[in-house]
Amino acid sequence: MTNGHRRLLAGFDGRHIEVQVDTDWLEAECRARLTHLLVPQEDATRIILRLVLHEFATGCVELNDWAGRNATGSIEYVMHHASKWITSAFVSAHPGLVWLHAAAATRDGFAILLTGGAGAGKSTLVARLLERNWRLLADDAVPLHPEGWTVHPLPFTPEMRRPAEHDERDAQAFLERRKEIVRVAPDEVAREPVPVGAIVFPEYERDLADASLTPLTVVSAAQMLAAHEVCPGKDRLRRMRDIFMLVRRVPCYRLSYHDSTTAAAQLVACLLGLTTGPLRCRGPKTAVEGLL
Repeated sequence: MTNGHRRLLAGFDGRHIEVQVDTDWLEAECRARLTHLLVPQEDATRIILRLVLHEFATGCVELNDWAGRNATGSIEYVMHHASKWITSAFVSAHPGLVWLHAAAATRDGFAILLTGGAGAGKSTLVARLLERNWRLLADDAVPLHPEGWTVHPLPFTPEMRRPAEHDERDAQAFLERRKEIVRVAPDEVAREPVPVGAIVFPEYERDLADASLTPLTVVSAAQMLAAHEVCPGKDRLRRMRDIFMLVRRVPCYRLSYHDSTTAAAQLVACLLGLTTGPLRCRGPKTAVEGLL
């Protein structure tokens, strides 16, 4: 470690990522995003990736790793790449897990998995669930163990975009909005694996009046879930088999919504068939016992 650098250590299931920074500001920014992944320095026994962040001008950051990759730009830009490289390293170190682009929250022993593309509102909905006494399991990448289909905690700090303006029609401009870090207290983070109770595919629709939750068939859910697998090129046949096993076991839904607070507040109640508010459950109601 070069003179003047300070070191952070992020861990997942016995593997560690070393992050070196050279200013107090960079350390604070990294801690804000990795705080719930950080482990004591003495745990640095199985380092699988080393990242170095250097502030070479005000607000401009250079990111390098020991594989020779490089990214330069704003802190948001380089931390986006850092998170992807960290996730990729953890994926490679744990090939027996199923990894999905998703977010997950838990309450009372079960987890809801929120998966979808950029702008779907995964992190925003997780943040709204945390406001209702749920706990964070994962954001951006969710590792699942195929034996029992449990979500293993990988609690990157969620970041969410400000809602689109009423008259904003440019979807790309919305996706390029700066994200805000969601402050998550330590007691709002789950530390043990939790079985999946439901999988929800959120779809943000700006002009939608009321939210709706639509049950998905096994085939539709499997196709949608396969599109959001992390590192899909490895052992594709086995992964598709795993995904089909998962969606046959766990109820899957499409959530169309406009207001994230209302949708999150009534999501679980709708799954249980208890909703009396504007969130409509289309099709047969499937109970997810024990989610509340």
